[in-house]
Amino acid sequence: MERNRLAAALADIVFVAHAAPSSRTAQFCREGSVGAKALWTLDDPANTELISLGARPVTPPEAPLIFAGPI
Repeated sequence: MERNRLAAALADIVFVAHAAPSSRTAQFCREGSVGAKALWTLDDPANTELISLGARPVTPPEAPLIFAGPI
């Protein structure tokens, strides 16, 4: 968990592919470890909780464009 907090602190954006509702990953997102960083997740019904927490949904074809940054 500490490694994930450090990685989130150093990152410009945080991408979580999936977090089960009762998982430590979901807890990590709920507790605000991501801070003011942009949180992204896959646009899938399984990620409804992450999206309700403010994660921005992305479809796989869009992901490279979003994570590559400005061209």
